[in-house]
Amino acid sequence: MDNKTVNTPDAARQNQASRQSTLALAVSALAIALQGPTASAQVLEEVIVTAQKRMENLQDTPLSISAFQGDALEAFDITGLDDLARTTPSITFAPYPNSNNLLIMFIRGQGVGDPAQITIDGSVGIYLDGFYIARPQGSTFDLADLERVEVLRGPQGTLYGRNTTGGAVNLISRQPSGEFGFKQTLTFGSRDEFRSLSVVDLPEWSGISTKLSILASSIDGWVDNPGPGEDFGQQDELAGRLDLNWQLTESLVADFIWETGELDSTPNYHQNPAWNGQDIAVGGELFTYHQNAGEPKNTAYRPIELDESTTDYDFYGLTLTWDISDSLSIRSLTSYRELEWQAFQDFAEAFAFIPSQDPDFFLQPTPISFISDNAIEGDQFSQEFTLIGDLEESAISYVAGLYYFEEDYDSVGLGESAALGQINNINRFVSAESKSYAAYGQVTWTPSILDDRLHLTLGGRYTRDERAAERDLFTLVNGIIDEDASQVGASNDDDYSEFDPAFTVAYDWQDDLNVYLRIATGYKSGGSSESAPVDQFDQTVDPEKVTAYEIGMKSYWFDRRLRANLAVFENQFEDMQFNFAVDPEDPGLVQSYNAGEATIRGFEADLAWQATDNLGFILQYAYLDTDLEEVLAQSGTIFDPQSNPAAEGFYEVGDNIAGSFVIPYAPEHSVLFALDAKLYQGNGFSFDAHIDYRYQSEVYGGSSAGRDIPGNEILEIPSFDTVNARFSLSYEFARGDYLEVAIWGRNVFDEEYQQQVIGQGSVAPSQNALGQIIYGYEQQVSVWAEPARYGVDLNYVF
Repeated sequence: MDNKTVNTPDAARQNQASRQSTLALAVSALAIALQGPTASAQVLEEVIVTAQKRMENLQDTPLSISAFQGDALEAFDITGLDDLARTTPSITFAPYPNSNNLLIMFIRGQGVGDPAQITIDGSVGIYLDGFYIARPQGSTFDLADLERVEVLRGPQGTLYGRNTTGGAVNLISRQPSGEFGFKQTLTFGSRDEFRSLSVVDLPEWSGISTKLSILASSIDGWVDNPGPGEDFGQQDELAGRLDLNWQLTESLVADFIWETGELDSTPNYHQNPAWNGQDIAVGGELFTYHQNAGEPKNTAYRPIELDESTTDYDFYGLTLTWDISDSLSIRSLTSYRELEWQAFQDFAEAFAFIPSQDPDFFLQPTPISFISDNAIEGDQFSQEFTLIGDLEESAISYVAGLYYFEEDYDSVGLGESAALGQINNINRFVSAESKSYAAYGQVTWTPSILDDRLHLTLGGRYTRDERAAERDLFTLVNGIIDEDASQVGASNDDDYSEFDPAFTVAYDWQDDLNVYLRIATGYKSGGSSESAPVDQFDQTVDPEKVTAYEIGMKSYWFDRRLRANLAVFENQFEDMQFNFAVDPEDPGLVQSYNAGEATIRGFEADLAWQATDNLGFILQYAYLDTDLEEVLAQSGTIFDPQSNPAAEGFYEVGDNIAGSFVIPYAPEHSVLFALDAKLYQGNGFSFDAHIDYRYQSEVYGGSSAGRDIPGNEILEIPSFDTVNARFSLSYEFARGDYLEVAIWGRNVFDEEYQQQVIGQGSVAPSQNALGQIIYGYEQQVSVWAEPARYGVDLNYVF
């Protein structure tokens, strides 16, 4: 493991002692658990998923899926999408630069670099109880009192048509039980963490079952602000949810969801070790920058007037299920979501004006004061009708549906930067709307040959997307409007249509051994760039397409005590959407193009072993091999000598410049290992232990980090590994309720690792504001992961 953490000798000795203590505790837990019976160990619990719109056994579903059910969600302490990403090797994530609760999420190397843009979509779809969440801001996770989480890896173009070329995350809530029940969870932890989740099930009344949930949580930041503003990384949340299950008739059921919440938070702290020891003038005062390379800061270098970011949302979902017969159901899903999101960030002079590397110049790099204030406000609506049925005594099963989706959002982006005595203000106002229409179907045929072990599935989806956007852009230099960099009333309007087929052959070699071959396609809708330069906002980007080939195995072994699921895949991308800088003097101006082709290959293993009644193991591994085959230099970008004279002799329009780019957030190796042990059970008491280990190899934190770029290693995020643990003592009372006390630790060895890096420099030769030529990266701005956290959970369930 190439872990680049830097520790002092004392810290290293303490870290080693802590690791040895935890290792000794784990060995003791293992020894105690192994005292349980081995020959008669319990079988692994079956996992039910709805990845194909119907309830199926995970082992009978010919897709690469990771699934977490209630006990696993609690053991891994999964209370947010970031926790899910930490426990799923196929998912890679980073925090968004101006928010600590908005994620840049990738599955199998596919995601989106800017989830705050309303004019484009990502490659990973998030679904809550079957409803697509277009804008991930404010996606409450633990409030839903989840029954399970499903991670579908690879393109899902047939049944999930909203741009899921990378994969989909399905969050499935626990439905109301119809009986009185109560669950209260209290958490107290490091940094004054407090969390309260209250869930009440009410008795059925007139066919209506009700569940109420209330969540309140808060945690202090992990980078102190010496000024009057807020600390970096803090969060306060208050949310509520109502679930209704109404048995209208014997065959007709209505499920209603209302979810509302507000979230106040502050962003992460960005730091740049190049400024260490340098005096920086801010507001007429000098502050000395303190930041040693290779370690995170826990205090900002100067007082910062940091405002809180806010998120408010309301979500409504109605599902009607009509069981026409035992073999035919019709389902209607209607949803509406409102969102208001504002994110404020002061980057605290972490970014730089980079002068030329020419030795004839002795000008030092100059810190840039940069403040951003972004906001999104709008709503989305969706309607889906699904027909699910079986024919000829289950020889043929099918799913068919119609889908409609629309969203309407406004975005405001305010940015102020100052360096070399010049203050630039860029104020951007964007309105965007999109509509999507789709018809889909999937048929599985089990012919009466080979003892009904062969299953052939054919599916397809036709989608039409319509997108339109308007933008007003104002650029001010020292308070005066720059007419050449300002424009009012710019717009774009485009539509796209695609047909995505899929074919799967599955064969049951035996009852507990299934193999499958799947060929599927998917696409990510086109759109536009909010950051396009003046007179280029009318330019749109076409859809990105992928063809995926996957061979998989689902199996049980040793009397169903070992589950082994394997998948080998190859995803071929064409018309890849790439963002290019288009102005050598302003890297913030970005345009999108269909300029790339790539192949991503990989292997995934998901193993679960119930060694004894008291001891279980999980091992998950993901391998990725990325090959960016083609990226064509585009006219009007910094790779075009006509637009950027400094590129003369380096590039020509149409050149294959794939060597300047990489697939970001695509680790070659990712590993998860977990141990669950029941150390004692008797007289109503149960003492359980959970320990998990996660390793991720190095990744690049941006796509413009190819081998041809000088200093490309600056964009590399080093490998890291973390250990989490949870020990719980529970007691079940005679009447059936139980009380649990658990102590837990996240990143228990306080591993110091980077979550995000941003390179400072130029991806192509370009001229800076002083007329000097620069090329490559010189500095690294980084966000470090939060330090170790420890806490206590108190759970009472009645």
